[in-house]
Amino acid sequence: MSRKQFNLDEGSKPNSFDKNKNDSKNINPELITAYIDNEIASDEKELVQESISNNLKQNLRYEFERLTKNEFRKRVKKIETPQYLYKNIYDRIDEYCESINSKNNTPHPISPPLKGEELYRRTIQSIPKKYIYTVSGVFVLLIIFFIILNVYYAGDISSDNNFVAISRTIYDDIESGKMKMEYTTDNAKELENILENRTGYDVFIPDVKSAVLVGGICKEMNGQQIVHFVYKKNNYVIYTLQASRPELFKGDKLVLSEDYKQKINNGVNWFPCMKKDIRNAVIWCNDDVICSSVSKIPTNEIHATLTNFK
Repeated sequence: MSRKQFNLDEGSKPNSFDKNKNDSKNINPELITAYIDNEIASDEKELVQESISNNLKQNLRYEFERLTKNEFRKRVKKIETPQYLYKNIYDRIDEYCESINSKNNTPHPISPPLKGEELYRRTIQSIPKKYIYTVSGVFVLLIIFFIILNVYYAGDISSDNNFVAISRTIYDDIESGKMKMEYTTDNAKELENILENRTGYDVFIPDVKSAVLVGGICKEMNGQQIVHFVYKKNNYVIYTLQASRPELFKGDKLVLSEDYKQKINNGVNWFPCMKKDIRNAVIWCNDDVICSSVSKIPTNEIHATLTNFK
């Protein structure tokens, strides 16, 4: 996202900027981010430099964000970060910097940041090192926490074409009776042949011992042929959404997260998805099909049931 131009908060103007420390608090925090990324107009660049030179809180924000970005550019694979994540991070920075600023009301002479790294170090010398190290450490841990959460949740984001999210929704329709099976049979091979003729790819229906096959259906979804089949184990439904692996990996009709694709490419045939509620989901694959099976029984029991062949 380009950040070439930002507005200041109400009451602050570039041409009438006062070097007073209280006025410098009015600068928009995103200007600092744009300054670090070198995506800022020349007049705003001067405004940011003056602000972080005269206000401890702004200088702390600048230092922590710059150091953290430099570190993560070296170590972390670039990912697409949603806007809510930026907002959460900004809120935490504000809270922590405000607490540090309130504990240290004594003005500190801070030199303006310069391009040379040696000269740049002088900028932060007037700030007590214990603040720099402590808050930087907390800030880095906070960023790591949010990135881990982002990567973890990215595997099962609810959307109109997310494979796992769709399987959870259809499970609800199956359990409520809203969606009925087009072909009702307990013969796995028979159902497999019927659905293969409809889809044009090799369908796989496991013939298992400890659950009863209810039936299946073939439907087009987002222009892709999709197979659905259902088992009953005691009073529990085990629903499976199955798609062609080559088609699903294209990602132009239905989406499977990159994390899940990587696991499958690495030879992992069964793995649980993120637990969101009592509907447990498991991703598994067989030859050229990929499945998302959903049930209210535990994921290990879903796995054990669907691999306990006759």
